[in-house]
Amino acid sequence: MDELLRATYEAERGHFWYRGFRRFVEPFLVQATRGVSHARILDCGCGTGGNLPLLGRYGLAFGFDVDPFARTCLLDGVDDLEYILKHEDRIAEFEKQRS
Repeated sequence: MDELLRATYEAERGHFWYRGFRRFVEPFLVQATRGVSHARILDCGCGTGGNLPLLGRYGLAFGFDVDPFARTCLLDGVDDLEYILKHEDRIAEFEKQRS
């Protein structure tokens, strides 16, 4: 699985499919967050976190994944995700509310 996520990380940065996916999803994000102040967006199974910058434009975006490589990407701020780590306490609170 690590090798697959490594390849995904590389592809997410510029491959046409990922760019197209983000363009496809963005109107749904606009619609879903219209009129919502302080939207919180959770990307479950976010892999390397490649979609979090896009999601972050529409609210406070959080991502989690259980794969060790994906978790390392998130915790090490790979792909400019350092802002997510600044909200670690909010993530913990969100997780506590879910259970």
